[in-house]
Amino acid sequence: HAGIINAGGFLILRFAGLISSSTATLDLLALVGGLTALFGSLVMLTQTSIKVSLAYSTIAQMGFMMMECGLGAFSAAFLHILAHSLYKAHAFLSSGSVIDLARASWSIKHHANPHPGRSVIVVALVLAATFGIGTALGASLAEKPGIFALSAIVALGLIHLIAAGFDERPSASVMLRVVGFATAAGIAYFALQLAAETVFSAALPPTAALRSPLDLAIVTLIVLSFAAVTILQSLLPGIGRGGPWLALYVHTANGFYINTVANRLILRLWPRATQSGSPRPSAPLLNGARQ
Repeated sequence: HAGIINAGGFLILRFAGLISSSTATLDLLALVGGLTALFGSLVMLTQTSIKVSLAYSTIAQMGFMMMECGLGAFSAAFLHILAHSLYKAHAFLSSGSVIDLARASWSIKHHANPHPGRSVIVVALVLAATFGIGTALGASLAEKPGIFALSAIVALGLIHLIAAGFDERPSASVMLRVVGFATAAGIAYFALQLAAETVFSAALPPTAALRSPLDLAIVTLIVLSFAAVTILQSLLPGIGRGGPWLALYVHTANGFYINTVANRLILRLWPRATQSGSPRPSAPLLNGARQ
């Protein structure tokens, strides 16, 4: 499983010297990788099965790796493969325990849902802080767009950790611990990126700078898309389940039916024979696609 999942990223890294010479190939990798990461992240939020959610998370992580390669951050993609192998293995192995802990600690939340304006302000401040810290540490948008894009997404993910600490038990000690942990995680991210760039410098091309306005547009689109997802995720508890929101939820939970369309296309091109040798009259929905 792990070998098949990482095969795409591994082959791209093995041919990094050749691929980095084609700007069109890099732009295609960045665009497809960013869209894949966004698709996997959105669908993951709507799944009711923890292992299906982790599977869509894996799709998103592979999209991030392709995006990093497309933006010329090959060392970051190499580090991502190593890190993903560790934390996704832990996530799958501990998934049953997480369910038990969630059931045991569940309680009714009496605090009000955050105001949309607060979410927008927090996201804007986090992105501004990421831009400033990245520029100070040599990972600015112009110099290392791939590392900057992923660092912004990591920082957006830390917003939920900070918000949970502030909203659930707003005590001074909890706030300090949460902010301290988030700060340490951000510093560790940049430190690991610098270490990976140094360690893999002899095997991979150096991290590329911003090449063209198209690269700037791709990075901007990716960061703004995940900022919008972060805001939407914080507002989900207060959004009504009727009308267009319910329709969007259903379509997203079904993966926008991409899996169903792909299965039907494959079975049309390579129909599975019955015992008598004749093709099946109809193609079933595979891999758990919902009716």
